[in-house]
Amino acid sequence: MFHGASHWSSTNYFYPYTSTLSYNDGYFIYGIIYSIFRSISINPLLSGELVNVTVRIAGFFFLYGAACRLLHFNWGWALLAAVLFSISCGSYVQMFHAQLLTVCFAPGMALLLQKTLQALQQESKRSFFLWGSATVIAYAAWLMTAFYMAWFFALFLVLFTFAWLLLSPRHRTKALFAELTRCKLPALLLLLLAALVDLPFFQLYLPAAALTGMHSYASAFAYSPSVLDIINVGDRNLLFGGLNAFLRTHLRPDFPLHNEQTSGFPLIILSLFGLAALSLCRHRDMLLRSLALTVCLTWVLFLHVRGYSLYRYVYDIVPGAPAVRAIARYQLFLAAPLILVTLAFLARHGRWLGRPVVAIVSLLLVAEQLDSDQIARINRPFELARLAKIPAPPAECAAFYISRDRGDNYANPAIDGIYSHSVDAMLIAEIIRLPTINGFASFLPPHYQLFYPDRPDYSDRIRLYSEQNHVAGLCSLDLRDMRWQTSL
Repeated sequence: MFHGASHWSSTNYFYPYTSTLSYNDGYFIYGIIYSIFRSISINPLLSGELVNVTVRIAGFFFLYGAACRLLHFNWGWALLAAVLFSISCGSYVQMFHAQLLTVCFAPGMALLLQKTLQALQQESKRSFFLWGSATVIAYAAWLMTAFYMAWFFALFLVLFTFAWLLLSPRHRTKALFAELTRCKLPALLLLLLAALVDLPFFQLYLPAAALTGMHSYASAFAYSPSVLDIINVGDRNLLFGGLNAFLRTHLRPDFPLHNEQTSGFPLIILSLFGLAALSLCRHRDMLLRSLALTVCLTWVLFLHVRGYSLYRYVYDIVPGAPAVRAIARYQLFLAAPLILVTLAFLARHGRWLGRPVVAIVSLLLVAEQLDSDQIARINRPFELARLAKIPAPPAECAAFYISRDRGDNYANPAIDGIYSHSVDAMLIAEIIRLPTINGFASFLPPHYQLFYPDRPDYSDRIRLYSEQNHVAGLCSLDLRDMRWQTSL
């Protein structure tokens, strides 16, 4: 997009369909960071990994800042909170969905909101508008990057606001509404700004939502966490992997070793959070009480018990809910508030526990987040060498498809037949800037049937797609001998 090689809403896959960016997340912020690394000649695969590193580093400082400014942690507790958030086992295990790392933006958004509310309370209309504008623009960029975490944040914020209004003294809520009334003009301008900066998002995704119907409740329920998934940290967790394997083997023998529900919390921090939440019943800190209450209530909304889930009401009522399928990912979002509430509890009781006990507990909290599972399975030198072997496409090629996949076995034939050649085609299309009719995303073009290239009817399906979509100049690329062919 930054080079002007394509329209901002269209990708180089699923050619010749337009607005194909709407079939998946937009990766807007990721794209900006990636472009910086590519501009200094870092290869595409390493640039992509450096995007993840950059987002992680940003999340560390955002969480550190939120702990200090919002909850007034000292530097030691804030540092521990930032470390736990950065190495959270759920986010690590789910790293093959890189867009989920945008959970790192949540504490940054909280800081912007805090500055906006602070300006509102000080009745500084100019500061209120400026900080509010920064918040609105940042959230719009987040939406165009990855919908899941941005939507989780909005849902959490709405319910947190209700919890705060419920728990706060009446005079504080009246004062807030009075301050908002006095700043009604900048508030109205912020609403107009939000409508303006979110226009590309709605312009892109609303037609796609109407066309695809988004996800059914049944598909969302299939990815909802059970009560057992609250502690589902995977079998490779340093402290609790053995327990996880035992529970999975004996209680859920048919359950996959690794899936979307592998997003839970280790037992130590979960137990401490439970104690913290109970202790807050008598505590006067409205922010902590509201955080803990919102974590518990929203968690209950996403869980399923005996085939039933309260998420049914969220799906039917909350805008945007049908666009979310793997709702177990919400547990990844809960990491930041859960860590903050837990460490606020430890900081408050740390004096009578004693430094040795606090040090041991802190080390255990770090250790239980560690995991030995190998998430990144890309051999970067090998993949770069493969890309370098691809010859320049013939001049008459206006688009291409993969005629044979690479022949490697990554998962199983059913999975490889969908992903292997599709993902290769998407990467190659971006590298050589030649569109491909292959591809894969959360949603697909109507009647898309270009998977399983090893099946006998693949050529017929390619020909039918080409004819129906009037694709001219279609070439093929064989990934086994790296050879182009200019005719079907």
